[in-house]
Amino acid sequence: MRRSLFLWVAIVSPGGYGCSSQVSPANVGPPGMGGAGVAVEGAGGGGGVGFDRSCLDGSDWCVWSCAVGAESGTGDSPYPYCEEGKFRCPTGAEKLSSCPARSCARFDAYCCDSSTGKIARPVCQADGLRDTLCPDGSDVTPSARCVPAGVSVVSSCGELDGKRCETLLEECNLGAACRCVSVGDGALAWLCESVIP
Repeated sequence: MRRSLFLWVAIVSPGGYGCSSQVSPANVGPPGMGGAGVAVEGAGGGGGVGFDRSCLDGSDWCVWSCAVGAESGTGDSPYPYCEEGKFRCPTGAEKLSSCPARSCARFDAYCCDSSTGKIARPVCQADGLRDTLCPDGSDVTPSARCVPAGVSVVSSCGELDGKRCETLLEECNLGAACRCVSVGDGALAWLCESVIP
């Protein structure tokens, strides 16, 4: 008896739809809220192909909730679209710029560990706001800039790329994201990637 193996593949778009059709599902709410997708306001939205994205410049984004941070691990992200040249979010989502300062969804609160150069986000609290203090008690800073003590850079951590470093996994975050990595034979060197502003 011959057996056939059928492999069903779900095509997942950046907006989280799990079907191969480009038609948006009915208004069932955001993923994780009892539905598989999101209906779209106006003529476009969601994450599928063929939606107008001409007005998007990276200055704003859409979120399901201002009170939920990326560390929730849901992977859900409502994709913005353009309607008559104006930025729009899918139904049930809101503009990131409309979220209050320190809200868990915002990217304006960071902790800098001055000994390692590592950056982290303050804890997202039950009230939907980031804590005003970092776990180690240091102050929250509004930017992802952090240079470890003893490391000297003029304008960007990118100046360190390929140079010798002292401590494995030490980081430098200023204009570029750099990590101290092993390059063989016990040697350590900075490996840097540019940061898109």
